[in-house]
Amino acid sequence: MSAEGRQYVVLCEGYDDRSFWRGWLLHLGCTDPTERGRKAALDARGQTVRGQGRFLLRTPAGSDLIIKPYHGRSNARDAVAEYLGGLQPHPPDKVILNLDSDAEDDDASTAEDQVLGIARSLGADARGAGPFAIGGSLLDAVVWRCDDPEPSPGVPRKQTLERLVTAGIRAAYPERGSAVEAWLDAQPQGVRLPRSFAFSYYAKWHADRGAAEFYESVWRDEQVATELMRRLTATGATEIVESVVNQ
Repeated sequence: MSAEGRQYVVLCEGYDDRSFWRGWLLHLGCTDPTERGRKAALDARGQTVRGQGRFLLRTPAGSDLIIKPYHGRSNARDAVAEYLGGLQPHPPDKVILNLDSDAEDDDASTAEDQVLGIARSLGADARGAGPFAIGGSLLDAVVWRCDDPEPSPGVPRKQTLERLVTAGIRAAYPERGSAVEAWLDAQPQGVRLPRSFAFSYYAKWHADRGAAEFYESVWRDEQVATELMRRLTATGATEIVESVVNQ
């Protein structure tokens, strides 16, 4: 692919998010030219995508899409600056910064404020929602959240990837939510984190696929995928991602 080819970058918080993104993008029709890393493939800038936890996918329109984890929100600004801070001779056409909302109950999310701050620090005239122009590129954001009612058995309150995924599974298979809730309530009790909920679903219904693949594999269940798409569309995430996938 030539240096003039379109390139998009998704920066996500961690490896679980990266797996979820891979499943979502494959569900939307993207392909993996590396065959899960078994083959070398050049990106749209003529570089081999290897190392730093990066995945390379190709959109149906022939553009390249790199998924890269940045390992925690404190690293988000530096991760964006690597691509849009003037360090690269051929920056990507768009960077999508992905964060958990991290809101609980009716608390306001600070994720959007962080995105605005990052955009402004890199020279954008950033107000409201993105995308924000930085040089000749764009910065947009996808924030994990969903508006399922509270309480929802088997679904954590905190607005994270785990809440989104477990809400989608519970909507597709309502009886599983109650089973997970009972399991977590049972004695002797352990930690009760958002990840505790998600991996309870993994342990009971998805363990044949391996933990590293859990967040990708939910996209191969059409009932769950339908529920995930419904929630992602409600937050505006689908519109942002499909605008990239279709270019």
